[in-house]
Amino acid sequence: MAKRVIVRFRINPKRAEIFKNCGVPVQNRDEQKIIEKHKAEAKKLGDNPHHYKRTDATGALRPDSGVSVFQESGINPEFADLSYIHENLLEHGYHLGSASLLRKDGDHMFFLFLTYEKEVRPDSLPNLFLKGADFLKEMKNVYARIYQHVFIYTNPDESVTVNPSHVSEEEPRFIVKFEKNEKEKLAISWAKISRN
Repeated sequence: MAKRVIVRFRINPKRAEIFKNCGVPVQNRDEQKIIEKHKAEAKKLGDNPHHYKRTDATGALRPDSGVSVFQESGINPEFADLSYIHENLLEHGYHLGSASLLRKDGDHMFFLFLTYEKEVRPDSLPNLFLKGADFLKEMKNVYARIYQHVFIYTNPDESVTVNPSHVSEEEPRFIVKFEKNEKEKLAISWAKISRN
């Protein structure tokens, strides 16, 4: 079972401002330190840190130490509906442990990080629910959109990362969910939507 699940949405500055007003903090992090960490983790596991040719918003190649759930299985869930993920994780005993925003240098967009954990410290959400109803409404709005691509990775630290990208007006072709498999482990499932 994953210790935590991190869902990372790329959002525009207007939506980021709404989340800030709901009490979601803006984090600062050393991007070079993250890059070096991912390189070191991949090398320790004997993996090529550029195996999946992951890029950032500027198109620069980024190292990664996770294993792509979909690329390893040959599935590419384009135009995915992620609206079930929040409820699925709550059903399986996860709690929204933190929410934060990040804006990388040279990028006008923000990232919204929603981190779900099996165990939540009482102090982990100090300001988030000051305006809880507004936060939940905005979070559901972000989940309710259709994303052209979704990348899901299992990581060396026993976390799972969900990275949707490119909001689309297309009809959904896939539904992505979290379920428990026969070994009671959290599993990612997807179903192709058939149109008659």
